[in-house]
Amino acid sequence: MAGRARGACVKRMRVCARRAIMGTMDDLLNVALNESTVLGLRQRPDGGVALLLEVLALPETPDDRRLLIMSGVSSVRVLLRRDPMSEGYGPPIPLADFDAVEAFFASITVSQSMYGWKFLDSPELTEDWPTNVSFEVQSAGPGSHSLYWFNEARVGSELYCIEGTIEFETLSVTYSDGTPLPLEDFAAAGKRWWDALYQRSQPSKLRRAVRRFIAAPFDGRV
Repeated sequence: MAGRARGACVKRMRVCARRAIMGTMDDLLNVALNESTVLGLRQRPDGGVALLLEVLALPETPDDRRLLIMSGVSSVRVLLRRDPMSEGYGPPIPLADFDAVEAFFASITVSQSMYGWKFLDSPELTEDWPTNVSFEVQSAGPGSHSLYWFNEARVGSELYCIEGTIEFETLSVTYSDGTPLPLEDFAAAGKRWWDALYQRSQPSKLRRAVRRFIAAPFDGRV
């Protein structure tokens, strides 16, 4: 994922908040996913895949984590590379299986949130990937939908970028404890967060998130 100048941070937030208007469900889901932090990728017993995220949502909840559950999964690809910034990405680092992916997430000391406003059904986001990736599972032909995710992370003093795509048929959402959350409610909660930011109607957690987003060390990127 290409780096971006930190100076564009506030401008980007304002522009993107204006985009948080009623649109298609994909549009609203992309809004809800923007600036979420990927915390893990897990295979489910039924063959589906769950992506664990910390999200920005209103109303506030004690636990900001959500599980995006993809069913009818036909492809999972994960690419892990060192990210020394000025030198470009390193080669793919092999990951043996889902457990190895989870082990890497457990080793992260500083996570950065996803940005870019396009995550669903955007295959062009991986056009610059190398032919070989770190971990890949193919079980069928192309899925009807795809989800792109990434985390520009720090492990100790080392910078990494872990990113992935999942091809699937259906998408659902739960709270971190497994309680179902209707897809429409998940999308609406994310839209409310960005609307509140743009309108400067900021509850305490929103103010803290904004301060963290603006002031956190981004190593020259946002």
